[in-house]
Amino acid sequence: MKDPIPHGRESRASSASRRYMIAVAAVSLAAIISTFAISVYSSEIGAKARGFVVILIAYVIACVGLYRAHARREPLFDGEENAGSADIDAHLKILDEAREFFAGSLKTSDTFRLVVSRIGQIVRFNGVSLLVLDDKREAFVVAQTDGAADEKGTKLGLQSGVTGRCYSERDVIVDQPARTAAVPLKRDAEVFGILLLHFAGEDEVSYADPSVLDAIGERVAPLVLASIARDRSQENALTDATTDLPNERAFHLVLENQVAEAVRKGSSRPLTILSFDINDFDNINSRYGHAAGDRILNFVAQCAKDTLRQMDFFAKGSADEFLAIMPTASKEVSHEIVARIQTALFGRKIKVSEVDSLELELNFGWASFGLDGETPSALIAVARERKEQIRTGASGSVLWFPQEIAH
Repeated sequence: MKDPIPHGRESRASSASRRYMIAVAAVSLAAIISTFAISVYSSEIGAKARGFVVILIAYVIACVGLYRAHARREPLFDGEENAGSADIDAHLKILDEAREFFAGSLKTSDTFRLVVSRIGQIVRFNGVSLLVLDDKREAFVVAQTDGAADEKGTKLGLQSGVTGRCYSERDVIVDQPARTAAVPLKRDAEVFGILLLHFAGEDEVSYADPSVLDAIGERVAPLVLASIARDRSQENALTDATTDLPNERAFHLVLENQVAEAVRKGSSRPLTILSFDINDFDNINSRYGHAAGDRILNFVAQCAKDTLRQMDFFAKGSADEFLAIMPTASKEVSHEIVARIQTALFGRKIKVSEVDSLELELNFGWASFGLDGETPSALIAVARERKEQIRTGASGSVLWFPQEIAH
């Protein structure tokens, strides 16, 4: 760790003291000149006395006002201006303890809230944003924000303003005119994120000490990095690697919530699920290879995504199975969706080799809440059973949706 003692702090404190002394000297000079003018140009003793009293009162008020204004110019660090390095180390130790205790166990959003509360004990700021590099490392994305004008999800170019300088120089950048400070978060000397601090006024930003901000960044970086890794691991655990669709685990989580909603609202809220797969996919995959199989899976996934409603939840099951949850789907709506998916594939061929192209057929199964079961496992079992019945039946069989699932 770098020495967190703010070496530049004394110079700023001295500068503020010099400005204060100059202001006091100016007021004193004005009082002397006024006193001299009264003594020279006023001959009446009573007028001179009143003038001296007024000057004395004005002088005292001005000095008190200057002193109070100077006292209000507190540094960014909690405690007195003459606080030593031990005080700052004590504040920074809080971040060390947070890293040791929480690293890898919190979501990024929770870690950000923790960091904001901790650095708020060290630095006075008006708002703060966490920026992280996107997957392509082409821009920064505002991942979290607190009290700042930056909107979550906003993208900033790698050459953009104070963040661009922070990224390219890999160092703390304090922009006094913009009242911001960019603190790099680094892994192996490479910047993966930035803490962007916003200050309310010139007084606050003038006390922004790069050495202390850098010490904060060194302690915050491992916390944030561990949380990002945790979030991505969690995301990967719920995402199919081939199609980038939610996987079967995610499907089960959503289905549980939808079934609970259907139980609560009863027959007023129909719920239908679909299970479908690609006819003869195993043979296609064996003959043309896994690369061709992956292209087929993505082709079917895109066709189905373009056809399903926005409210429908579409996921990838194991092997070549796809799953869909269709809330509020009546008989007509469910039938239309299946027909649209079949139509989207009809007559379209996908190239599987240099010389071969295939037209795909799908096998569909369905289940409706209430009629076929009232638990997620029961609905999935019925849908898969019906899919197998379609597979063993005539090609191109049309599904029949019973009247009971209509509104």
